[in-house]
Amino acid sequence: MKSIPERCFQKIVELIDKYDLNYIIDDQFNYSAKVSEANAIFKQLDPDKLAENIPVNAITIPIKIILVNIDDAKFESVETELREIKRDILLIVHENENSMDITAENVNKYSTLRQFISNSYTAFGNDSKDVALLKNAENSYFVGEAYFAETIGIRSVVFLKKDAQEIAAVIAALQ
Repeated sequence: MKSIPERCFQKIVELIDKYDLNYIIDDQFNYSAKVSEANAIFKQLDPDKLAENIPVNAITIPIKIILVNIDDAKFESVETELREIKRDILLIVHENENSMDITAENVNKYSTLRQFISNSYTAFGNDSKDVALLKNAENSYFVGEAYFAETIGIRSVVFLKKDAQEIAAVIAALQ
């Protein structure tokens, strides 16, 4: 919906090179990735093989950057350097996964949804990227560990186990 500003993108690419980081950078359609094909996120990246993995310098409109499998010894330094440019980006840090998500400032699932609908909605989420979406939903369902949702400030939420049958039953009941 909104791209990462060019000067921020260039600084992030410099950090990727400096710390030899694994990454996925989403362009408007294609992506640039340096991540093991065995990584779970890679398997979700382009399951239908519609996009192309292009070189970083071919990215023209960077929409989202995910830094993955950041070495423990580098994690704090990378986060510190990213926070120096934070005023123009949204940085979501996942210490438990050694990863960081970067988008343009004020871009999240909720702000994007609001560009398309204005009525109430029901939301399902499973991590910190879903906070704004869940906080503003008429009905919120958090899939996973309740303690995690509580630590990121989600209230008035129903907790669901990572169980496909339980989740399917909730969805069926909403119809």
